[in-house]
Amino acid sequence: MKKKVVIMLIIIVVAILIIVMSLSTEIEQNIDNRYSNITEIQPEEEISEEQNRLAKMNLYFVDSNSGVLCCEERKIDSKNLIDNPYKYIISLLMNGPETEGLTNAIPSETKVNGVVLNQGILVVDLSKEFLNSNGTDSIYEIVNTLSQFNEVEGVKFKIDGEVKDGLKEIYIKKNWNIVKLRKMLYNNTVMERIDDLQYENLKIIQNPEWFCFGVDSVLLTEFARDIKRNSRIIDLGTGTGILSILMSKKVNAQKIVGVELQEDVAEMATRSVKINGLENIISIVRSDLKDLEFENNSFDVVITNPPYKKAGTGIDNKNEKQKISRYETTANLDEWLKIASRLLKDFGSFYMVYRTDRLTELIENMKKYKLEIKRMRFVYSNEQSQSNLVLIKAVKGAKVFAKIEKPLIIYNMDGTYTDEIMQVYNKK
Repeated sequence: MKKKVVIMLIIIVVAILIIVMSLSTEIEQNIDNRYSNITEIQPEEEISEEQNRLAKMNLYFVDSNSGVLCCEERKIDSKNLIDNPYKYIISLLMNGPETEGLTNAIPSETKVNGVVLNQGILVVDLSKEFLNSNGTDSIYEIVNTLSQFNEVEGVKFKIDGEVKDGLKEIYIKKNWNIVKLRKMLYNNTVMERIDDLQYENLKIIQNPEWFCFGVDSVLLTEFARDIKRNSRIIDLGTGTGILSILMSKKVNAQKIVGVELQEDVAEMATRSVKINGLENIISIVRSDLKDLEFENNSFDVVITNPPYKKAGTGIDNKNEKQKISRYETTANLDEWLKIASRLLKDFGSFYMVYRTDRLTELIENMKKYKLEIKRMRFVYSNEQSQSNLVLIKAVKGAKVFAKIEKPLIIYNMDGTYTDEIMQVYNKK
């Protein structure tokens, strides 16, 4: 009897277990069915190709030496450009430059009230502190920087929601030489632009990530207008080719040779010569100055805008091309002048723009190589500033006699260009 009871209990327990397992499976299936329509949470939407393209931008600041706008390359997290990219870029400008020798013209206490794009015109609303800026550089720091966005055709300013006197215009890219920014790919990697020089229909190819010419080069070509007709000219350290290209029209040169060390920069300068149809006048030679194979005393004129800063001074520039353009990395001042003197004919002319604070050193080295100063003109940002640049003409083997010309002032005190500068740029 007891055996039968035990067997019955075992059977009941097994049956209960089977029922429980069955119910468990059914519950799991019901749970799976219940949530089968729920989709997996997706990560944040990927950044578009256009936004990725804007991850590298040029911010414009004022060169503390020459007083002109220069670009500083920045790598920007694309995520910061999703909400309001224009406002974010302005905030970077207000934080100031990271490159030695550049300074921010926007008053530090300025606040951004809002930035709105309306039919291609970017309306930038700033606080009243913006009006404390000295001159128009603060305006064009913003304008030139924001104009890199393809959709921005111009920039209009408001102060605390109102249009103020002196800020009623719609601003486009500054620089007398930039009419329309044209970006294009070269070898699928290099961003370039073609700038209209607004002189005799001349154009020039530049890469903002490398180095762009400044007002010093333009002033030098104007200073050198007294070059004799049919002269044979060599441009040492031609870079973009700006000196050679402008001189081809400002003087009736027989031949101009532009010398550039960097292969890709020389190639770009060569293309600039070609787009202007100047191949019969200008030739670009890729060479170290120390390796030039031209005969001694073979040129009537040497013109140059060399690097201003000694190697090893200041903050190391990670951009190698900008470093070579700014610093004496391949040849120092003494070597530069020695080469210039070797190439010049006796009584040939030497033209140069240089930093005023190195004038004593410059004169000492020029005398060493028989380059006697004949004309000198100091350049000032405004009438209350110190001279940053000096324009020099010397003659090889000439007697001692120098003429100090009247100062050249770039800006009026209200930040507008002086009449002379406007004439230089054919604006008056």
